[in-house]
Amino acid sequence: MGSHSTLEVTFEREAKVSEILQLRLYEDQSFLALRMGVRNHAAKDVRLFKFSPFSEARVFVEQVDSSSLRFLDGMAGGGATQVTADQELRSPNNLIATFATDGVRRSLVIGGLSYEDFAKYAQAIIAEDGKSLIASIEASDPSGRLIRAGETYLPNDWFYIDFVTNDPFLSLENYGKAVAAKMNASPNLYDFPTVCAWYTSMPIYGGGPDINHTTGIVEEAETIAKSGFLKYARAAVRLVPDTYYVKPVQRWFDKRSPDIVAALGSPDANTEQGWWDDEHWRKYGHYREPYETTAKWCKATENRGALPFNYIQTGLFSRDF
Repeated sequence: MGSHSTLEVTFEREAKVSEILQLRLYEDQSFLALRMGVRNHAAKDVRLFKFSPFSEARVFVEQVDSSSLRFLDGMAGGGATQVTADQELRSPNNLIATFATDGVRRSLVIGGLSYEDFAKYAQAIIAEDGKSLIASIEASDPSGRLIRAGETYLPNDWFYIDFVTNDPFLSLENYGKAVAAKMNASPNLYDFPTVCAWYTSMPIYGGGPDINHTTGIVEEAETIAKSGFLKYARAAVRLVPDTYYVKPVQRWFDKRSPDIVAALGSPDANTEQGWWDDEHWRKYGHYREPYETTAKWCKATENRGALPFNYIQTGLFSRDF
């Protein structure tokens, strides 16, 4: 990331939990990096579920033209990514807000810079005066992080804010490069199609035969190889060892359609998520002989020339985990 200067501010609370805030500027970069931690001076352990380096901060005070304001969310595949003309946006990961006033464009990018223990969320709304933005960023985790008495916890969970780069395309490009550098990320080019065993088997989607188990996925790899497709490109097969939820009950707050609920079930039940081991994947019927282990079905898939993919939900855990 290059040379930088860091300011650390500690909000000391005797016999309680103190907060640590770090603000970092990098040489020749237009963004401010922030991270938070805690020092547990209390006599007992505590659990940290969420924290925010800034909340309801006013940005571009009396400079915003709300009629030209546009938001872009930071969805990462779990939902639609779209530009909106709404008055507010709350998004996982990051967001950009951009507008033009008197022919001068301004942009704001906020979100996560690095990820270790917590997911990141960003929010921006139009202020009451209609001429300013109110911005917040937050880290949260449903399980939380246990902080022992006397422990100092300063995770490598950094946040990002850039209100200097006006060009929205350049602003997003800079953000992406900063995240890649901070996370030491070098994504591989995805130059092949993937057959998802869950989508193809679900009546409400593919409507095909049930291949969402290890024997089915190996047979699918065999079918791809016999078709001759691998002469022209690589191909992958994705196993989805996930019951999602196993008890189809519609709850009053559940806005999903009855068909979706019947397919996916209720969040009150146990599932494979959180365990992520061969034992539980076998228990729920997705790992079957003769490919009853991850090693076996992946090796069999590779022997047929396909790439084996597995699927987990990091944001969902079983009630019995």
